[in-house]
Amino acid sequence: MTNLIRSNFQDHPFHLVSPSPWPLYTSISLFSLTVNGALSMHLFNNSYITFYLSLITLIASMSFWFRDIISEGKLKLNNTLYYYLNIFSLLFHKAS
Repeated sequence: MTNLIRSNFQDHPFHLVSPSPWPLYTSISLFSLTVNGALSMHLFNNSYITFYLSLITLIASMSFWFRDIISEGKLKLNNTLYYYLNIFSLLFHKAS
Protein backbone atom coordinates (compact mmCIF):
# COMPACT_ATOMS: atom_id res chain seq x y z
CA MET A 1 0.00 0.00 0.00
CA THR A 2 1.45 3.34 -0.97
CA ASN A 3 1.53 6.38 1.28
CA LEU A 4 -1.04 8.12 -0.90
CA ILE A 5 -3.56 5.34 -0.36
CA ARG A 6 -2.61 4.97 3.30
CA SER A 7 -3.26 8.65 3.97
CA ASN A 8 -6.92 8.24 2.97
CA PHE A 9 -7.62 5.94 5.91
CA GLN A 10 -7.80 6.89 9.57
CA ASP A 11 -7.00 4.10 12.02
CA HIS A 12 -8.26 5.87 15.13
CA PRO A 13 -10.40 8.88 16.00
CA PHE A 14 -7.54 10.80 17.62
CA HIS A 15 -5.30 13.47 16.18
CA LEU A 16 -1.66 12.48 16.61
CA VAL A 17 1.01 14.94 15.65
CA SER A 18 4.08 13.79 13.80
CA PRO A 19 7.26 13.32 15.83
CA SER A 20 9.44 16.39 16.00
CA PRO A 21 13.24 16.57 16.30
CA TRP A 22 13.13 20.02 17.94
CA PRO A 23 12.80 18.88 21.58
CA LEU A 24 16.00 16.85 21.17
CA TYR A 25 17.85 19.77 19.55
CA THR A 26 16.61 22.15 22.23
CA SER A 27 17.72 19.87 25.06
CA ILE A 28 21.17 19.42 23.49
CA SER A 29 21.58 23.17 23.07
CA LEU A 30 20.39 23.76 26.66
CA PHE A 31 22.97 21.28 27.94
CA SER A 32 25.66 22.92 25.84
CA LEU A 33 24.61 26.36 27.09
CA THR A 34 24.79 25.17 30.71
CA VAL A 35 28.24 23.61 30.31
CA ASN A 36 29.61 26.61 28.46
CA GLY A 37 28.07 28.99 30.99
CA ALA A 38 29.84 27.13 33.81
CA LEU A 39 33.10 27.14 31.87
CA SER A 40 32.86 30.87 31.18
CA MET A 41 32.20 31.54 34.89
CA HIS A 42 35.46 29.73 35.65
CA LEU A 43 37.25 31.90 33.06
CA PHE A 44 38.24 29.21 30.59
CA ASN A 45 39.86 30.51 27.42
CA ASN A 46 37.43 31.46 24.64
CA SER A 47 34.49 29.84 26.40
CA TYR A 48 32.35 32.90 25.75
CA ILE A 49 32.44 32.18 22.01
CA THR A 50 30.93 28.73 22.47
CA PHE A 51 28.51 30.19 25.03
CA TYR A 52 27.15 32.61 22.44
CA LEU A 53 27.03 29.87 19.80
CA SER A 54 25.03 27.71 22.21
CA LEU A 55 22.70 30.60 22.91
CA ILE A 56 22.15 31.14 19.18
CA THR A 57 21.41 27.43 18.61
CA LEU A 58 18.98 27.46 21.54
CA ILE A 59 17.08 30.44 20.15
CA ALA A 60 17.06 28.93 16.66
CA SER A 61 15.82 25.51 17.77
CA MET A 62 13.11 27.05 19.95
CA SER A 63 11.94 29.32 17.13
CA PHE A 64 11.77 26.40 14.67
CA TRP A 65 9.89 24.32 17.26
CA PHE A 66 7.39 27.12 17.88
CA ARG A 67 6.99 27.58 14.12
CA ASP A 68 5.99 23.92 13.83
CA ILE A 69 3.58 24.22 16.77
CA ILE A 70 1.89 27.25 15.21
CA SER A 71 1.59 25.55 11.81
CA GLU A 72 0.03 22.45 13.43
CA GLY A 73 -2.39 24.67 15.32
CA LYS A 74 -3.63 26.28 12.11
CA LEU A 75 -4.60 22.95 10.54
CA LYS A 76 -8.27 22.26 9.99
CA LEU A 77 -9.01 19.31 12.27
CA ASN A 78 -11.85 16.87 11.93
CA ASN A 79 -15.04 16.96 13.98
CA THR A 80 -14.06 13.91 16.03
CA LEU A 81 -11.22 15.82 17.65
CA TYR A 82 -13.55 18.67 18.57
CA TYR A 83 -16.02 16.17 20.01
CA TYR A 84 -13.37 14.63 22.29
CA LEU A 85 -12.08 18.06 23.29
CA ASN A 86 -15.60 19.07 24.31
CA ILE A 87 -16.04 15.85 26.31
CA PHE A 88 -12.70 16.46 28.01
CA SER A 89 -13.60 20.01 28.91
CA LEU A 90 -16.97 18.91 30.32
CA LEU A 91 -15.42 16.14 32.41
CA PHE A 92 -12.55 18.11 33.85
CA HIS A 93 -14.06 21.58 34.13
CA LYS A 94 -13.95 22.92 37.66
CA ALA A 95 -17.22 24.29 38.95
CA SER A 96 -16.73 27.86 40.11
